[in-house]
Amino acid sequence: PRPVKVVQRHMIRESAEAMEQGMLSRAITSATRAQRQLEQMREDLQRQTSSQFAEQMREMRDEAQQLDQQQERIAQEMKEQMESRQRSLTGSDTSRELAEQIGQQKESLQKLLEEMKNVSDQAEASEPLLSRKLYDTLRETSTGDTDQALEATGELLRRNLLPQAQQIERRAQEGIDQLR
Repeated sequence: PRPVKVVQRHMIRESAEAMEQGMLSRAITSATRAQRQLEQMREDLQRQTSSQFAEQMREMRDEAQQLDQQQERIAQEMKEQMESRQRSLTGSDTSRELAEQIGQQKESLQKLLEEMKNVSDQAEASEPLLSRKLYDTLRETSTGDTDQALEATGELLRRNLLPQAQQIERRAQEGIDQLR
């Protein structure tokens, strides 16, 4: 089978030749067929990109849920550590482990935000509503300073300042929850 563009060019050329020869009905028929094929191509392309965006959105939603679940686990570990109030080496090791988990959270958040930005940019022409919603979510997350809250929480945990880290972690958790 010939590529669609070649077939369309052929139909358009046929239509032009028919008009030159004065065969108006044949020219209209060829032009109409070419138009139908163009419309079909547009619909197929729109369906394909819509499907692609839907898959990307599912993946990003899953990533955001994983990020949220991990943040909840970190918050629970911090709470348990606060309740036990252990100031031994074990407590400080636990704080360092939590700081590492917070660092991983920050990396995962940055990766997810970058994916969202890319999808928003790609969707701008073909799916403007999707693009706008992603952009709004990105803006809200940026103004919520979730990234900075994770950074500060990690630093406070590395310094073994658990009560302060716990307060700031709540801001990070709210931001991630909102992102989800």
